[in-house]
Amino acid sequence: MSQIKFIPVGGIYEFGNQGYLYGFEDEWILIDAGSQFSSTDKTYHSYPDYSFVDSLGDKLKALIITHNHEDHLGGITRFMMSHPHIPVYCTPFVESHIWLKASQQDLRLKLKRHPLHSCYQGHLIPVGDKFKIEFISVNHSTPESSMIYIETPNGNVLHTGDWRYERNPIGKDRMNWARLNEIAQKGLTALVADSTGILNETKNPLSEADVKKSLYSIFQKTVHKDKVIIATTFSTHTDRINALCEIAHNLGRDPKFVGTGMQANSGVSKKYGLLHEKRIVGEGWMNNPNSFYIATGCQAEVNSAMDLFAQGAPLKRPTCILFSARVIPGEEEKVAAMKAVLRAKGYDLIENDATHLTHVSGHAPRVDTEHLIRLMKPRIYIPIHGNEDHLKANVRLGQELRVPCPILLKKCGEQISFSKTSEPISEQLYTPVKVVVHSKERSFEKRIFEKSTGKNRKRT
Repeated sequence: MSQIKFIPVGGIYEFGNQGYLYGFEDEWILIDAGSQFSSTDKTYHSYPDYSFVDSLGDKLKALIITHNHEDHLGGITRFMMSHPHIPVYCTPFVESHIWLKASQQDLRLKLKRHPLHSCYQGHLIPVGDKFKIEFISVNHSTPESSMIYIETPNGNVLHTGDWRYERNPIGKDRMNWARLNEIAQKGLTALVADSTGILNETKNPLSEADVKKSLYSIFQKTVHKDKVIIATTFSTHTDRINALCEIAHNLGRDPKFVGTGMQANSGVSKKYGLLHEKRIVGEGWMNNPNSFYIATGCQAEVNSAMDLFAQGAPLKRPTCILFSARVIPGEEEKVAAMKAVLRAKGYDLIENDATHLTHVSGHAPRVDTEHLIRLMKPRIYIPIHGNEDHLKANVRLGQELRVPCPILLKKCGEQISFSKTSEPISEQLYTPVKVVVHSKERSFEKRIFEKSTGKNRKRT
């Protein structure tokens, strides 16, 4: 009988470029179309090698998006432009982010006729003749994140995407353990699982509620009337932004959103009733002690609000900058350099450390991944999304929990063939060549910086 085929086109031995093919007989689906910043120059983006995907032609039946983060969605417009007839399936919130991205790149008119299906979580959807898929609600650091359940005539797969178990949620998303238990009772052929948080061995994971309480305490101790307050976090982290806005109002300050991503992504969240702030206000530059600034640039992205703030002249007022985000692996040197510049200018920096809780990860620590494996009881376990240490640690966890077939992928382009009864077989189909593209976009932050400093710089 026919086998299920799994091929990572990106997203293993790297953080970014997520893309995973599933095939059955003569039909295929692709999960996620991510991108990645260059490690040395953030004006360059890299994308997965889609040469094998392109060769499938009409056999490719759909692209399915798990959530709206750049490492899963960043290549969506490139994919849609080069595959104009391939349907895209996603949740309504993610659909809005796709159109936002298309608008920012002046591609909305060109893509307006693209088949894009908005799907609600919790419903099995036929895709082609061979697949049924379902978006399953999970917790992550952006709304409407989903695991993808895949049914075929000869086995089923649970693809986790990015997830964590939020024990004390402050937003609307809930981990749908009941549905996962139903799937487990049927018997799961393969579990394809995120490895990003696997090295976190805490037994008692902290929650967003813990972070919110900690941030409020930090700012109560830090704030005085003349001090400028800036918090930087991921622009898609709606729960965190809601918490910061609430703290701002409690401190008697107006929250102000600074940066292209912060304003645009928060606008989408507000449209769906996920952001509680009544207004999304941008401001020329971050120097008003009556405001509470929530800014882009926690990863020191080139021309982000924080990057340009670090480049500018020091403020005369005392200034506190809070980093409410983890450093994405590979970005450590860049972020450390920006923080060193900010400290040299005399600003007070507050980071997530032993004395200050400012962030919890959106990725499952080892204890939650272990719980998922025990619940699902997969016959085959395939870790994805991580560097070598992450993938090997996740495979070892599968071995410790006596999963019959834990698989350590060798590199992108490897095909794993399996069914509900057969042993998995590995074959290196092709060796991908990463695609690197220069971005000529001039950010909203850059224009603000030029206007506020009186510097008219050439377009870059």
